[in-house]
Amino acid sequence: MEYLLKDNRKINIRKAFDFDAPEIIEVIKAGDTESDFLVREPNEFDISVEDEINYIHTIDNDPLSLMYVATLDSQVIALADIEPISHFSRLKHRGQISLLVLEFYSNLGVGTSLLDYGIKIARLLGYESLELEVVDTNYAAINIYKKFGFVEYGKRNNSLKYQDSTYANTILMRLDL
Repeated sequence: MEYLLKDNRKINIRKAFDFDAPEIIEVIKAGDTESDFLVREPNEFDISVEDEINYIHTIDNDPLSLMYVATLDSQVIALADIEPISHFSRLKHRGQISLLVLEFYSNLGVGTSLLDYGIKIARLLGYESLELEVVDTNYAAINIYKKFGFVEYGKRNNSLKYQDSTYANTILMRLDL
């Protein structure tokens, strides 16, 4: 699906494929280095292309999951995935979404486009709600989530502990579909 960015460039959002694995790994590694809002420290994500391909296959074989990427000029610049909170029958109606946009492409509408696409997919997958967790100082992301109707339903204090022994709190957000 094509989306228009704020600078009038077009991105394509589509399902992730095997051939995306090397670029997905690079985006994740870059994201871990660029942002304190992610769960990993830089260099903690150490996965081979083969392992990433296997993960893409695992997601692809799960009828309740989807990994998707945003590309600009055929280059992966962002990624997201939707998965069930759990495969237990009492929890399968609740999906979770995670997004990662390279810093260079921030504030252009990439995250908004990923979220719009993800919400559409979540509805098609049959989810009744979509959940996420966001660092409470990630104001740009929180504003986007609220724009789409996500509401806060909880908070985790000291949810992330950084290498310098400081902490970050996270907000739990949910969108009823």
